[in-house]
Amino acid sequence: MAARKPAPSTLLKQAQAQIEKLEKDLAEANKSKDRFYEAHQKAEERVAQVHALVDALPGAPGRSIEIDTGGWKQPISLEPMTRLAAWLATRGAA
Repeated sequence: MAARKPAPSTLLKQAQAQIEKLEKDLAEANKSKDRFYEAHQKAEERVAQVHALVDALPGAPGRSIEIDTGGWKQPISLEPMTRLAAWLATRGAA
């Protein structure tokens, strides 16, 4: 005997259950994305605060430098700790 196909009402219930599960998964993914975005924003604020601190030091290196890569110059952003280390190193030499 051939297997019977499920009734349309059964298919509809299965589809609705699957839609509910997918909507729940989507809501959880959105919450996770929002948490990561907020954490990223807080980290960016902290980096900006350290940059501001280094900017206030007399003779501190800039936030970016240009490196000659064989005929053209490439700008490179410096991390705050790199800038602070460079400032400390040059300060000891003076």
